[in-house]
Amino acid sequence: MSNHHSGVEASVVPPRNEMLPFALNVLGTKVLGPYPVPEGATTVRYEIDRTAPTWAALSPSMRAAKLSAELSYDNGTTWRFVAGMETTGGVHVTEGGAAATKSTLTFSVGQPALVSRLYRITFVLDSNVVTACHADWV
Repeated sequence: MSNHHSGVEASVVPPRNEMLPFALNVLGTKVLGPYPVPEGATTVRYEIDRTAPTWAALSPSMRAAKLSAELSYDNGTTWRFVAGMETTGGVHVTEGGAAATKSTLTFSVGQPALVSRLYRITFVLDSNVVTACHADWV
C-alpha cells in the first residue's frame, strides 16, 4: 500500500489485523496465519481480549491462553519462534487498580524493507472463553 503526497511515495502499514474475531472460542489449538508482515513494519503488538465475563469465571491459578509468535523471512520456507506469552484466568488488575481488559505482547520484527516476511500465531485455549486476538503494526 502506498500514499502519494507531494510526489513522494510513503509506505503505509495497516494498523490492525483481526486474526481471531471476538466470539466464544472453544478450547484447543488454533494456528492463525500465515499473514504477510506489512511493508515497513518494525514492531508488532499482539492483544488477547479479556473483557468477557468468561475470563473472570476461570481460576487465576489456571492458564487460560497461550500465544506463540513465529516469523519467516523467506516466504514461509522456514519459521522461527520469536516471542510468546501465557495468561491466566480470573480478573487481572492494572497498576492503577482497574480490571485489565487485554493481555499484550510487543516485540520488534526487523528487516522492514524485506517483502518476503510472514508471521503466524499458534493460539492455545485451555478453556472455552469469549475472546479475540489481533495484531497492531508500527
